[in-house]
Amino acid sequence: MITTEQFKLFDDLYSFYNKELFGGLLNDCMITTSRKKKAYGFFVRNTWQKNKSKDVPEIHEISLNPDFLNRIDEAWQATLVHEMVHLWQQDFGETSRAGYHNKEWAKKMKEIGLYPSSTGEEGGKETGQSCSHYIIPGGAFIEAFNRLKEKQIKYITIAIPIGSEKSKTAAASARSKTKYTCACKNNVWGKPDLLIVCAVCNQRFIEITE
Repeated sequence: MITTEQFKLFDDLYSFYNKELFGGLLNDCMITTSRKKKAYGFFVRNTWQKNKSKDVPEIHEISLNPDFLNRIDEAWQATLVHEMVHLWQQDFGETSRAGYHNKEWAKKMKEIGLYPSSTGEEGGKETGQSCSHYIIPGGAFIEAFNRLKEKQIKYITIAIPIGSEKSKTAAASARSKTKYTCACKNNVWGKPDLLIVCAVCNQRFIEITE
């Protein structure tokens, strides 16, 4: 069934990045989808149990917004890994107030190849209540993503965003100019989902996104 296949994809990706970027340290997590306004994804601690027994450990949840799964694969998978860093900090670090991105979180993000930024671009604040990221060229995340191409992970489908034709047109317009960067820090702007290579470093340009 397509539901089983779709959510197996999320589980497979979680397991893959857990092994590749966190040394398999992270515990099981419930991966769901939710259309939370203005969010690509979010993390919530201790929201599931296998049964009602108090002796059963609680399970965290990561939710991905299906309206944004139509981005290039490395972009929306980076959102999953972003939320996995929140999970790592919940179980193995020192969290701040709910939703706050502190220095420990920012340091771990850099270690796994995502640079914290309030704007999603270079120069943004690395901590704060609202904080995005961009993919570090040549970093651990993008290297893991490139290895993922060798895995037998099945991609299923993407959600059709809810809303009027006007809102869809506005969303498309907002994404009409996307910033890309390469390993030698050259930047270009263009339409979403471009596949372009830098003539200087011979590396693929990466979309700067949340």
